Amino acid sequence: GEVSGRPVAAAMESWTRQEGFPLLVVDDANNTLRGKRLHLSQRRFLADGTEWEGDEVWHIPLQPGPDLPTSDVLAVRSGTWDARTAKDWFKFNFGQVAPYRVLYASKAVRSAQIAAILAGQVSGLDRIG
Repeated sequence: GEVSGRPVAAAMESWTRQEGFPLLVVDDANNTLRGKRLHLSQRRFLADGTEWEGDEVWHIPLQPGPDLPTSDVLAVRSGTWDARTAKDWFKFNFGQVAPYRVLYASKAVRSAQIAAILAGQVSGLDRIG
């Protein structure tokens, strides 16, 4: 896009020219959120469990929420995300806006999400996704 200044054609091609959907893996070796950068990586998700051996990557809109206004996109196999902006809890693909799955390998992120679910702070849509 000329208007957005973003590589819209490349992003759309990453979704329409390859099989399956991306699985975003969120990890933190230190199992803590505050003041840390989380490691993000992506791999192909296929319902039949077939392993991914290709070089393809998706342009994944991270869409963290709630209350984390950002338009960050992971367009590489792996990278980092600054978790210092997160409040008590967060979730990628907030509102389920894009067709991808998220695996939270970080115990700290999962624990914060579980506490938010038990406190009634997470919508049904985001509990499913």
